[in-house]
Amino acid sequence: MAQYNEHAVIFFLEEAQEHFTTLEEGLLRMEKDPSGSEGLVDELFRSAHSLKGSAGLAKLTTISAVAHRLEDTLEVIRDKGEIPESQVLDGLLFAVDRMKELVDRVA
Repeated sequence: MAQYNEHAVIFFLEEAQEHFTTLEEGLLRMEKDPSGSEGLVDELFRSAHSLKGSAGLAKLTTISAVAHRLEDTLEVIRDKGEIPESQVLDGLLFAVDRMKELVDRVA
């Protein structure tokens, strides 16, 4: 783990699961009831932003890059104010699953 910032990795691992839960639950809620997603997108964006930042500080560049793409997509959804198609939501859930797998490898 020498190439990583060990303290930042520990911090990242401690908070990552909470953000994954927020993202998964929020995306599934959005999928079930797209009309009620107005404030939810902001919450999901903040979780993706926090994951990106803490992964970056820990020098977990792949996780940070995936979180950045997730954040970018949520920003577009928020700015357009449109309900995302099911394929977009599936892609976002896929990204969360991949990040979880990457975190499991780091842990």
